[in-house]
Amino acid sequence: MLRSHKLAKAANIPPAGKTKDAVVQKPMFAKMVQIVMRAPNMRRADAFAYRKYMTDHAPFVDVPEVGKCNRKSAEVRQVGNRFYLEKNFDEALKKYNESICYAEAGSEHLGTGYANRSAIYYEMREYEFALANIGLAKKHNYPEKLMPKLLAREENCKKKLKNGESEGTVPDPPMGINVEVNPKIPFLAKGIKMESLPEFGRSMMAEKDFRAGDVILSEKPLAAAIDSSLRYVDCSYCTIVHFNSLIPCPGCVSFMYCDEECRQADWKTHRFECGVAEKLMFVSYGNLFLGPRMFFHGLSLFNDDLKAMMEFCESNPRTGGKPLELDYTNLDPLAQFKVFHQTKSPTNSSVENVFNYFSAGYYSVFIEHPPVKALVKTKREQDFMLQCFLDYMRTASFLAFDKWECFATPLGLISSLFNHSCDPNAYAVIHPTEIKIAVLRPIRRGEQICISYGPVWWEQAELKLADTMLLGFECRCVVCDPVKTKPWRAAGQKLPPDALPEWGVIELLMMNPGGCVDAATMLNAIRKYVESYAYVHPRDEFNLALKAHQQNLLHCFMAELAAQQRATVVQGLL
Repeated sequence: MLRSHKLAKAANIPPAGKTKDAVVQKPMFAKMVQIVMRAPNMRRADAFAYRKYMTDHAPFVDVPEVGKCNRKSAEVRQVGNRFYLEKNFDEALKKYNESICYAEAGSEHLGTGYANRSAIYYEMREYEFALANIGLAKKHNYPEKLMPKLLAREENCKKKLKNGESEGTVPDPPMGINVEVNPKIPFLAKGIKMESLPEFGRSMMAEKDFRAGDVILSEKPLAAAIDSSLRYVDCSYCTIVHFNSLIPCPGCVSFMYCDEECRQADWKTHRFECGVAEKLMFVSYGNLFLGPRMFFHGLSLFNDDLKAMMEFCESNPRTGGKPLELDYTNLDPLAQFKVFHQTKSPTNSSVENVFNYFSAGYYSVFIEHPPVKALVKTKREQDFMLQCFLDYMRTASFLAFDKWECFATPLGLISSLFNHSCDPNAYAVIHPTEIKIAVLRPIRRGEQICISYGPVWWEQAELKLADTMLLGFECRCVVCDPVKTKPWRAAGQKLPPDALPEWGVIELLMMNPGGCVDAATMLNAIRKYVESYAYVHPRDEFNLALKAHQQNLLHCFMAELAAQQRATVVQGLL
């Protein structure tokens, strides 16, 4: 694909002819529609024209800030209790998290929220998380009169874990990089290089053969953003769901974190957001929030020296960053940010108006916020901030690793180099704290390594261009380009007779999850099958194996994440 077309997809903007409920329901989008209807010339307005419009109609984002409130905390918790009684644990956890966010410091409402969460984890047999939340409840003024019940639950959790009833704290199989790594990029497999291809732009190429199942990337994101709809579900720093076991920002009711480490790491950016959190929730949508977040991230790395940041940015044109040239064994975060800043991101007329509008919307919120006003004073500095919001929104949308349905968006400098194909030879998963890529079918030296941002050929009998428009760009891979499709289809050989009964055995095992075969053995069996019969690709009879391999990779990646989370919780309990 041409990477310029990735912008619409990455920004979660619905392509022409498509709608998306989350977009329609966003008040900020509704305001944009109203502006364009009243003043059609604003359809092509730049960010500075939108800023003037919003200044003339101030306050444009007229949303009151909401503070901690025990009454609100109790009300929301009661809603969570109703979900709990209905055994709707996911919704109950969301409401308990919201209740925890609203609880005032030092009040028993905070401890009660944690205790309620522990009850859910006990029901879910997540005893490590139950114990962790019992500990939080005891530290945050849980009512003494209710303490016996909490202590009894604590004792029961300990007995369950002593009896070996944990869901697991050791990943099996481990899903880290299992091949030799690049000496300077230890989270990337050795034997992968970047090339600029005429049709695809920046591309990742194999310099050696890779086998099915090889994990070739495990990248920690440079930054991340979540949609406002996930503020009581995902960590606002690393985006991890963490079984909804989150702690609140002590200063606002809209940001939650995995733990104290994430909260403190995010403070360098969140200190600019904390007093205007509700306004930002009104404006924010998907990864668009990465624009201002990256500006304040960069400003923090320049030690809040806006003049130094301006001097660097204005003297280093956006001609193209070179992330593979950084030494990640001794990484300088400022050097990493500079690569991000220099990334050349193409414009896309279908979403440019959205970027202009939202960058001005964020500007209208931040420019009135005292911590920002103290640093951004002159007209030139204000213009610079607005331009950075716009530029970084474009770049982040270009680099962000996400899919159409994804609202938690990590930004990876390396993972963004892997292009899309509807016939991918690798599979990528957002592993919240990391972006992981595994080889789906054998990759030969000289081949481009591609992942899919959405559709894959084995999930649809006939993949048409109209289907790929869900991506937000016109895909021209071997599946979608009529010129390429015929020779691609003719490439595969027939599946030999012996392969059918072999696959039948694997299917029987897959139909009995948790039976006599563990996850590691199952994944290995599928990998071997894919490796043995990859020469029949892309015949339709091979698609079952590819689909099963992808699904099992996802299952193992997520199981590993869950085990790691439990292990982290256990470590915190020691």
